[in-house]
Amino acid sequence: MQLRYLFSSLLAGCLCFAASAQEQLGLRVHTYAGINGALLNPAAPANSPFVWDLNLVEGAAFFSNNYAFIRDTRALDLLKARDNADFFSAPDFADDAELPANGFLVDFYDDGRKQFANMLSSFTGPSFFFRIGEAHTLGLITRARFMATGNGISDNFSYFVYEDRPFFETFVVEPFRVGLMGWSEFGLNYTYAVETGSCKLAVGATLRYLQGYDAAYFRNREVFDLTKLPGRTLSGTPVDFAAGYSDGILAGEDYELARNGRGFAADLGATYTLGEEEGAYDWKIGVALLDLGGIRFNGAKHRVQTLDVRSVTAADYDDIQNPEDLEEKLRVFSFQTLSDSSASLQGNAFTMSLPTAFSLQLDRSFGEKFAVNATYVQGIPFGESGVQRGALLALTPHFGNRWFGAALPVSLYNWQQLQLGLSLRLAFFTIGSDRIGSIFSRRDFSGTDFYFAIKVNPFKLRSSEKGHKKGFSRGNGKRMKAGNAKVQCYDW
Repeated sequence: MQLRYLFSSLLAGCLCFAASAQEQLGLRVHTYAGINGALLNPAAPANSPFVWDLNLVEGAAFFSNNYAFIRDTRALDLLKARDNADFFSAPDFADDAELPANGFLVDFYDDGRKQFANMLSSFTGPSFFFRIGEAHTLGLITRARFMATGNGISDNFSYFVYEDRPFFETFVVEPFRVGLMGWSEFGLNYTYAVETGSCKLAVGATLRYLQGYDAAYFRNREVFDLTKLPGRTLSGTPVDFAAGYSDGILAGEDYELARNGRGFAADLGATYTLGEEEGAYDWKIGVALLDLGGIRFNGAKHRVQTLDVRSVTAADYDDIQNPEDLEEKLRVFSFQTLSDSSASLQGNAFTMSLPTAFSLQLDRSFGEKFAVNATYVQGIPFGESGVQRGALLALTPHFGNRWFGAALPVSLYNWQQLQLGLSLRLAFFTIGSDRIGSIFSRRDFSGTDFYFAIKVNPFKLRSSEKGHKKGFSRGNGKRMKAGNAKVQCYDW
């Protein structure tokens, strides 16, 4: 039952912190994305019709899970009641009881799938690119990000499965990882394009310097058996746990944001465009590796490896009142599992991996104003600890011109949640959600998504694009060629 209340509190905190998008497709995949498109593929600026593009501010947030949901509500209701919302456990709430005005019922999934809970918020500050001739672009990206992720957690911990399990029945716990991290980044983006005929190959990279603020992680490294015993006690066969937290994570009410680590990262990508003519294209193919890198944090690093069966009683941890108490309870856990309260401590620094991912994009144009994009993103967990992207498969029809645009992404998140989005762009302002129903429609609520951007760029498109729109064909020599003109176009 303690697990129920804990999750309700965490869920409430997440929803009040961020009403949130994993990839912000409405900002990334269209022709006029500019520097914002580099966050999905660092080669994207090479295909921009602008000579330069400046992002003033971009904000995005995302939360999704398959452990619990709030009955019959929407993000607007939660936002309205954020200061005085009350959350109640649906299994314990009487059918004939009346829900208070700002009350919400938290219920739990029971679908036999592994559990996940992922949250992110990001703030992209002044960022830009400018074109150097026809072959090169150079850009700068500034960004702050927070992520909290848990993936691959056994269904044996789902609420109804665990609560209904008889005492003395053993179940299997498979490896899983949980992490949270806050950091800022300053990145230098560069692209190079080479074109001939109706084809263009562009490659790009973003190299980033990272400043870490705070982080924590927990990892179950091996499969083990767990038994539920009376008295809120758990007994486990030999386990191998790893955990860590930065120096500021236990500060509680005295918390102050301060740099607590540093690192480096890179994004690598390429695009291949086919059939460029009259300012349009037939196909555009992109591939990228995102967030390759990590941050070294100052803080405690723990490891618990047991050689025999050990038991832990939840009552020993009931008196946790604030984050400062967790350090003492780690010593209690170390004594219960290793017979030494300090044996679990392994060091005073640890490395957190960024949410590394592989991304594939395919865009089919049906004229100058309408195209359909398919995007696949797969998180790749690296290292002992870190935060992890969820999987995303999306199909995004997008329509627009220089001054107006719209996108309607349909996406499958973590191979479980099908969601519909909408974004609208008017000149220099974009607003959207990859899960629009969670904001306006009352239903079972397990997450939400929101993003916006304000930017400026030239009123006119660059000269080579204008030449196309005025009717100059590639064959009449009016279009400038970038790079090596001997490169042959693949016959699609």
